[in-house]
Amino acid sequence: MSYQAKTVYKNEKVVKEYDQNRLFSVKGWLTDRLEKKLVYKAIKRANILPPSKLLDVPCGTGRLSLFLAKKGFYMTGVDISPAMISQSKAKTQLIQIKTHTEFMAGDAESLPFSDSSFEAAISLRLFGHLPTENRHNVLKELNRVSSSFVIVVYYHKNSLQTLRRKKMRARKGNFWNPVSLKQIDSELKAANLKCVAKFFLLPGISETVIVLAKKAKDC
Repeated sequence: MSYQAKTVYKNEKVVKEYDQNRLFSVKGWLTDRLEKKLVYKAIKRANILPPSKLLDVPCGTGRLSLFLAKKGFYMTGVDISPAMISQSKAKTQLIQIKTHTEFMAGDAESLPFSDSSFEAAISLRLFGHLPTENRHNVLKELNRVSSSFVIVVYYHKNSLQTLRRKKMRARKGNFWNPVSLKQIDSELKAANLKCVAKFFLLPGISETVIVLAKKAKDC
C-alpha cells in the first residue's frame, strides 16, 4: 500500500529545503535536540554500547545517523528517497565522521538486510505517515533485521499537539495517523515485540512518544 510521504520526499525541492524548514527554527532545533536525547536514552536503557551496529530508517538527511556515529556506533541509514541519501552522504563528507557510516536507498517495508544484522533498528518520524497495515509491515521488518531491540517513534493522539494540528492537517490534506497508547502495545505485540519503555518528548503536550521494544522471545 502506498502513502503520501512515500512520494513527497522524493521531490528534490522538498529535500533541499527539509533541514531549513524543520530544524533551523528555535522550535525545530529544540525538538531535534530532545528527540536525539530520548533516542540515546533508549539506547542506553537497552544497554547497547559502541561500536554496535545500528539501523536508522528512514534516515532522511542523516541527522540521527550522524549524531549516533559521533557517539561511536556503526550506522547504516536507509531512506526511500535517493535525494535524501545524497544529502546524508554529503553531510558525512563535510563533518568527516571517523566511525563507519553507510547510506542507501531502500523501503522500510522490505529492507535489504539479513536477519539479525543490527543490534537495534531505529525508526524516527515515520509512523505518523503510515496507515496501520504499513506500520505493521515496517515493525515486522525492524524486528527481523534486529538481533534484540527496536526503537520506534509513535504519535500519541491524546496530546495537545495532535488536537491543535488536527484541523490544519485536514485543511492541507496531510495524512497523519496518531494512535493511542493501547494501540501501540497492540501493534508491537502483533509484530512479536514487547514494550520495554516509553519516553514522552513533552508529556501531555507533544505527540511524540519514543518506544523501546524488545523481541518477544528475549523477554
